[in-house]
Amino acid sequence: MKKVFITAMILVTTSCAMLQYPAMPAERWYKQGTTAQDARVSNAKCIYDVGMNKVDPTEKNTLIASCMEAKGFIWGVSPDDKEKWEQKVKMLKKQGYQLY
Repeated sequence: MKKVFITAMILVTTSCAMLQYPAMPAERWYKQGTTAQDARVSNAKCIYDVGMNKVDPTEKNTLIASCMEAKGFIWGVSPDDKEKWEQKVKMLKKQGYQLY
């Protein structure tokens, strides 16, 4: 009798669909009209260019960021990635999942 009760309780608790929110997209360099690969290539070029100069190590990150910004890139979550994430969350909620 106890096994039947425990099995029934397990089935009841697992039938309540609860999911964690999908992971938010990570921050990265982005620019409208370019791919993530383009951003990685541009970032690698900036890192290389800064590394070829005699620069104080404390200034390297600032110069790399300035290089990327000069090329039109922005650091953060791209609007496209955020929109895809929001659509995924909306779809899961529409399917009846309770997200926590």
